[in-house]
Amino acid sequence: QQLEYQRSTEFNSLIPDWLDKTLEKALSIEKKDRYDSLSEFLHDLRHPSRSYVYTNRLPLIERNPVRFWQIISLLLLLSQLTILYWFFVGA
Repeated sequence: QQLEYQRSTEFNSLIPDWLDKTLEKALSIEKKDRYDSLSEFLHDLRHPSRSYVYTNRLPLIERNPVRFWQIISLLLLLSQLTILYWFFVGA
């Protein structure tokens, strides 16, 4: 059975990408991919690296579909209210 790292952001979207990437490196199956020393790991925890930002982050609709549709609904409501205002009050 193949072990695979599961991103912590899948369980909690509030976890920053840099922390998830740091944990992924620390928990790597391959010893050569892990930190050489504890001090390196602690340094990455204390000083987040900008290179650890995921470029393939899931879109909002996949991460949180309810929030996505709430935002879309709010935008539609605001556009409808704007149209009604222009219609009744005049531009």
